[in-house]
Amino acid sequence: FYIKDRGFIETKDLKVGDELKTANSNPLFISAIATNAREETVYNFEVEGNHTYFVGEDGVLVHNDSYGNNLNKVLGAYYSKDPKASARAELEKSLKDPNLSEAERTKLKADLAREKKLALKEGYSKRQGEYQNSLSGSENLWDKAVSIGKSVFNSAMDLIPSWGAKSVIDAGASLTGKEIKYGWGKNDPRPGGEGMDCSHFTNYVTNESRKTEGKSPIPYNTTESLLSSKDYKQIDLNSMKKGDQFVWRYDYTDKKGNTAPGGHTAFFNEKNGDKAILHSDFGHGPRYSNNYLDDPNWRKANPQYSNIRTYAIRVK
Repeated sequence: FYIKDRGFIETKDLKVGDELKTANSNPLFISAIATNAREETVYNFEVEGNHTYFVGEDGVLVHNDSYGNNLNKVLGAYYSKDPKASARAELEKSLKDPNLSEAERTKLKADLAREKKLALKEGYSKRQGEYQNSLSGSENLWDKAVSIGKSVFNSAMDLIPSWGAKSVIDAGASLTGKEIKYGWGKNDPRPGGEGMDCSHFTNYVTNESRKTEGKSPIPYNTTESLLSSKDYKQIDLNSMKKGDQFVWRYDYTDKKGNTAPGGHTAFFNEKNGDKAILHSDFGHGPRYSNNYLDDPNWRKANPQYSNIRTYAIRVK
């Protein structure tokens, strides 16, 4: 069973209070454990060597083979036969070089994680087409399979850290609590300096992260130009991962009744709570906060912000 903060563990090691991983991400806790010895016929359900499934009414994530706390082994069925497998093997071999600098090692790890993630997606898409062809004569069966498959696939993808996300959030978090103020049009990360606005903050943090990965910096974009930047791609809001960016566009009306377009941008950190987003906040500077721009109550209390549109982007 996959247990939060413990990974995959054998059934014999389960404890009361353990939180299971479910397809809908709702918390499900073990309240009691009972052992009943009996003889029963069971069937080993398997799809092309994949032994990991969401089972039961609540979709609990389980694995029926020797797992060894290695996620890549479970997901390996999707990419082990991929033509790029040898290239990934070379990357893994290179990581063992004792002469690598820390920056080189970090970059290789990021490249390897990205290649494995892409292979997983490609393998899934290929099999999806194969299954569709085999089920084309079955009424409604393919639609039902797609619905279930998407839930399983998306939940499995959630177990893979978003490439570069941890270093982006770490870089941004390092600027919080440092007396760095919000400064419109400014890009000064020094405590007590001129400050940073939202778009300069996200650009600075992104490039600090890329620096540790040995990647070239991304040119600065205003909040308005982020949506058309060649360095970013727009993604579905429901597929956001830690380290992706929100972009908000809105109309702002001042006290004199003048209305002008405006915008804001922030890193996505978690779905809900006081640390939902990481940004350079109006009047505060770099900090975590709740996602107030998408909060209906905040919108109602701040009518000067109207026609708010929410977008999500990710570095290409």
